[in-house]
Amino acid sequence: MCMPDFYDEAINIKAGFDDCKKFMSLSNYGRVKLVPFDLDEFKELLSFTEECMKDDKFHDTLYVSIADLTEYEDYFLNLKTDVPIYFYSTINYNSEETTISRDVSVISLDEVRELDDYLLCMVVDIANGSLSPLERIAAVYDIVKSFKYKYYLKNEDFDSKANHESRNKYLILLNKYIVCRGYDNIFTDLLKRVGIDC
Repeated sequence: MCMPDFYDEAINIKAGFDDCKKFMSLSNYGRVKLVPFDLDEFKELLSFTEECMKDDKFHDTLYVSIADLTEYEDYFLNLKTDVPIYFYSTINYNSEETTISRDVSVISLDEVRELDDYLLCMVVDIANGSLSPLERIAAVYDIVKSFKYKYYLKNEDFDSKANHESRNKYLILLNKYIVCRGYDNIFTDLLKRVGIDC
């Protein structure tokens, strides 16, 4: 898991994209999150960042939530860019006085691609074998049940606040934490990779 030096120095972009471009070109901030995420705006932001990198104006790193990675996974896995892209998972602590948000995991696009390849390697023999659908399901189940059930924060109440850590397939492989929803997510993903739609 990669943790850049400027990890706690983030800017959340919420304004219109033209305002964002002006701000970014003036600030050279370094780390930009598009909140809330919109794929079309992200593509525009990425294109703008690539242009600025060519002209050596600034070198921003773009951050996208793990939830948005899950929703637009095909796009990101097939994306070709030199702009550093990281995916983050956030934990929120709420009290009567305040809400505190903290990014608890950050992984790069390259790491996501490596983990995606690893998931494929886990089932390549099953996918290429001459197994019946039921035998494929049983073989995938044997892989998934090998993951040990464990809360990310060792506390069910707090773990629900860091819900991607034990539930997202990439973070499960990285952090070695998994709960019921995580089993379901990995099981479903691996079944699709062996040709079983569910």
